[in-house]
Amino acid sequence: METTLVHINSIDADQVVDGSSFIKVLGSHFIEKKAGYRVRFSVESVVIPQGYYQTIRTGINDQIAVEIYDTGDVLQSTGTVTLNAGDYTVYELNEELSTQFASTMSGYEVTVGFSTTLKKINITFNTPGYYAVFKLVGTTAKKIIGLSTDLTCEHAVETTMHNVANMNSVLAVDIYSNLRNDNYSSSTGEKSSVLCRIPTTAFKGDIMRWTNRTGLRQTLQGEHLSSIYLALRDQDGRVLDNNGVEWTIQIAFIFELISK
Repeated sequence: METTLVHINSIDADQVVDGSSFIKVLGSHFIEKKAGYRVRFSVESVVIPQGYYQTIRTGINDQIAVEIYDTGDVLQSTGTVTLNAGDYTVYELNEELSTQFASTMSGYEVTVGFSTTLKKINITFNTPGYYAVFKLVGTTAKKIIGLSTDLTCEHAVETTMHNVANMNSVLAVDIYSNLRNDNYSSSTGEKSSVLCRIPTTAFKGDIMRWTNRTGLRQTLQGEHLSSIYLALRDQDGRVLDNNGVEWTIQIAFIFELISK
């Protein structure tokens, strides 16, 4: 049995596809099947410094849809409050929400608070003669702020969100690749291009380290391999931009003799 260990650093990418996806060219027929052998591969280890944002991510979970009505229930204004991307404490998020609400919904004002007992965000609408409705449809930040249905905020009445504020939008980091593997996707019913899933254990600025402790090997499809595509995604398959912070992966290719 022969083993080739490949160490790949994202900073050495030959082609960057987006903020977290890249192609590393290994060389023509770098890995090639030999007569009487099959090629298996195994992800040996992964090191990912946390450069991605856990709380608000642009185009992923940064919008809150709002409608303003007068006391006669006549719609006066609609808008989408867009939060700036970044990692927030719940108090920083409250301040950001207040700021962006005032910027988007000119002439209307809200006060945003947080219940340390319930761990929920509360909203007070401060404009006399009107009330606000936070809409579920159009709100991508619903899990962050704890919105599960439309929420009506009457004037001068503190209104609490339905669910606790979830400041961690990334539960796991999935590594996608062009290496055809034997993982199964329950959502598609087909073999998945996810090499491995790494539970999120790092806080701001920390480093996630993952080592294959199962010895799992997967069969390489095709006759040869000249390049590897790698990408970071969250648990829902959405792009996970590591904001230029490099990460590394080690993959072992094992040539196994086929028994006759």
